[in-house]
Amino acid sequence: MSAFVGVIVGLFTGLLSLFGLHSTATLPQLPPPMQEQTTQAAQQGGSQSTSIVTSGQVNVVPAINIDSSSLVVISGQQPTITGSATGVSVVAEIIIRAPSAKQGGWTQIADVKNVPVVNGRWSLNFTSATWDDGPIPAPLTKQGIYLIDAIASFQPLIQTTGTLAVNMPNSISIAGMSKYTDSDFGFSFWYPSGWTIQQHTPDKAPDTYFPGGVVQKSYNILDGNGNLAVSISTVASDAGSITLQDDNGNTYTLYFDKNSHTWMRCLSKSGVAIGDCAGAINIAPADVSTNSMGGLHIISTVAPNASDLLPDVIPLSAHNFVVVYHNAEKIDALARTMVALDPVVATPVSTVEQQAAIEAEQQAYAGQ
Repeated sequence: MSAFVGVIVGLFTGLLSLFGLHSTATLPQLPPPMQEQTTQAAQQGGSQSTSIVTSGQVNVVPAINIDSSSLVVISGQQPTITGSATGVSVVAEIIIRAPSAKQGGWTQIADVKNVPVVNGRWSLNFTSATWDDGPIPAPLTKQGIYLIDAIASFQPLIQTTGTLAVNMPNSISIAGMSKYTDSDFGFSFWYPSGWTIQQHTPDKAPDTYFPGGVVQKSYNILDGNGNLAVSISTVASDAGSITLQDDNGNTYTLYFDKNSHTWMRCLSKSGVAIGDCAGAINIAPADVSTNSMGGLHIISTVAPNASDLLPDVIPLSAHNFVVVYHNAEKIDALARTMVALDPVVATPVSTVEQQAAIEAEQQAYAGQ
């Protein structure tokens, strides 16, 4: 039987050969399929466009750059960020990030999607752009550093990041107002031009005015009528605290808690050692809700004596303090114009807001 089957198979194979056919076991091998090759572009510091060949066609991997010249602006002017892009008709997304102390890094404050690319160029004007969460966030009008993430595409992810510097203008000029700078202690403030600043010598030991600190310099600021309007003392404290005392022996001590990174204040009754917060009747975080136009805390304290001047304390650091005494109405308009000379100390508000603070002081003291 098997011999018969073998004969049949042989005859069938012979018939296939007559027609020029072969069995599948002897068919020639097909060439392997063409493998598409891809190249990933750089993602930081400006990406580089890359050409690849697929099925005889030249494709361009997206690339994007930000013009460094557009990354420096003056506070109060809304930035216009520009750059170049290839391989895309729109920039997929531009993300704005700001420093975040709470989050320990950077946080997104706004983003813009689908920015058109025309002749290889793109431009984003913050004022005219449509923002996902409404109008442009106010913080971008303040001095500081922001990150700009420009994303050409997500598949593959092609992006570049630039650092936007919002700087303060070189000078502010307001008719009728003058600027005083204390280069030794590192701060400045504004006052009406018709007023007089007199530096005076303390009439007692410098370390007895504010227990825990030593007076470095004192000013009396006289209004146009020759009356005392504001008094300023600069105080250095190795202990990192400053204490004010009233006529009844009650004290107010201000210090910076390094563990909680919080300004604290303690109130003590007469009889307790000055500056001894362990025996205080009330210890709590200081009220730091009021700031100067320079971003400095203006911390209200207690009346130290029977005069009609009430003090505010403005910390420049954990060891340097500016104490400002105001008149009976406690007009703190002058204190609100204080700015630290060291930009690391605090971030000033925008130029527009600074001008408004100076003009508010001018109006508050009008007629004096």
